[in-house]
Amino acid sequence: MRSQNPSSRHDDDRSPVHSSFRGFVPVSLRLSGMLLLVAAACHPSVSAQRSGSSYVREPDYCGMALSALRATIASNQIQPYGLEDVCVRRLASTEGTIFVDARVWESERSSPVTAPTCVGGGFRVRFDSAHFEKAPTDGVVLLMMKGPTTGPLEFSAVVERPDWPSKRPGVFGLSPCGSAFGTIRHSPAGWTATVVDPPRQAGEL
Repeated sequence: MRSQNPSSRHDDDRSPVHSSFRGFVPVSLRLSGMLLLVAAACHPSVSAQRSGSSYVREPDYCGMALSALRATIASNQIQPYGLEDVCVRRLASTEGTIFVDARVWESERSSPVTAPTCVGGGFRVRFDSAHFEKAPTDGVVLLMMKGPTTGPLEFSAVVERPDWPSKRPGVFGLSPCGSAFGTIRHSPAGWTATVVDPPRQAGEL
């Protein structure tokens, strides 16, 4: 039986700190480092998890507006409570595109939202009230929507003069193509608008 040399055993059990200074990393430390790297790759950092959880998708203002416009602009035979399509195209369109100024309020006390202009379905819908630009047409569809961005929203639509913001606030002319009112709701298939009977004026039976 070989005798154990205490001094030899002491040399073999050198601390990792001493070994690392000599350019050697013990196997146990290397394995621990690899495990830490694998764990980090498999699990996102706390900051990444927080940033992902705080991500909020922008409301689909374009989808809301287009659904209301599709439901509203039609012939009187198809939609007697909508905007007459021939009239709208004559006054508010050029080169096959109908110009729309849309305003969205999320609540009674909120300001109109700001969103990029969107184009689709033969419409050019402009949301930015802070940078108004007159439409290159004789008229423009004025679409007003109010309600939470998750729906439902109430909407109204008329045909106005292309420079309508220059008029006294709250004063609108008689729409030559009719007036439309309705609601917009969200479903798994997307946004769907329904035109309703116009509200009764004071004094009507």
